[in-house]
Amino acid sequence: MWDPATESWTTMASAQAVRLYHSAALLLPDGRVLTTGGDDITQVELYSPPYLFAGARPTITSAPAVVSFGQSYFVETPDAANIAKVRWIRLGSVTHAFNMNQRINSLSFSQAPGGLNVVSPSNPNLAPPGHYLLFILNANGVPSIAKIVQLGSSTAPDPTPPTVSMTAPVNGDIVAGTAVTLSATAADNVGVAGVQFKLDGATNLGAEDTVFPYSVAWNSTTATNGLHTLTAVA
Repeated sequence: MWDPATESWTTMASAQAVRLYHSAALLLPDGRVLTTGGDDITQVELYSPPYLFAGARPTITSAPAVVSFGQSYFVETPDAANIAKVRWIRLGSVTHAFNMNQRINSLSFSQAPGGLNVVSPSNPNLAPPGHYLLFILNANGVPSIAKIVQLGSSTAPDPTPPTVSMTAPVNGDIVAGTAVTLSATAADNVGVAGVQFKLDGATNLGAEDTVFPYSVAWNSTTATNGLHTLTAVA
C-alpha cells in the first residue's frame, strides 16, 4: 500500500492468486478492493485495507447525484464535526492490470448545520467530467461508504423540479428593520444549485444563496409599508 505522506510502500496481506497480465483491481464504494481476472483464473478476491478496522466509520446520509465545476454543494452527515478530509476518486476503468481512469482529488469543505459544504474542483484538467466516489474521512483516516457523484452536466434533463419553502418569516408575520432574516429550505433529487429570495414575485432580495442553510438579510425599509409577498425560488 502506498502512503503519500511518507512516499513509501508497505507490504500488506498476500493475494490468494497471482493474477498478472489479464487482471483488474477496482476500488468499491465500501472501501474494499475487488481483484479479478488473470490468466486462467476464474475466482475473485475482496481485499479489506486495515484503515477499515481503525474505528467507527463516518456516514454520508445524502449527497447530490450531479454537481458542476467549482460548485459548492451540501453533503448531509451526522459526523460533520469529526471530518478531517473529503476526497473523491474517479470510478475505475481497468483492463490488463492498468486503470486508465485513475484520479483522486482533495476537496475543500466547511462545516454546516447537519453536514458539510463541499466545493467541487473548478479545473477539468485536474478533474475530468465523469463519475466519482465521494468519501468523507475522520481524523483516524477511516472513510465513509462512498456516494457516487457525477461531475459535469447530466446527459438527460431532470424532469423533477426542486421543492422549496419559506421558513422565516411565516405567513402573517409583521416585520420591520434593516436586517430581517429570510430563510428557506430546499431539496431536489439531483441537487439544489441555489435559492433566490424575492419580494412580491419580482424583486430579487440579495444575491442567490448557493450554500445551505439558505438565508438572506433583507432591509425592509426599502419597501413601502403594507402587505407584501415574500417567496423563495430554487
